Amino acid sequence: MAFSYIDIFAGAGGLSEGFQRNGYIPVGQFILAMDTWFEKLMEK
Repeated sequence: MAFSYIDIFAGAGGLSEGFQRNGYIPVGQFILAMDTWFEKLMEK
């Protein structure tokens, strides 16, 4: 039986890589680019 996961801390990929090497199946990723978020916040 394979487990699946959603990576909510996607970035460098180290955590996801470990899951995949151990047989987990990625379902989705959430990536938050802090520099982009901060720029949009400062525009307002």
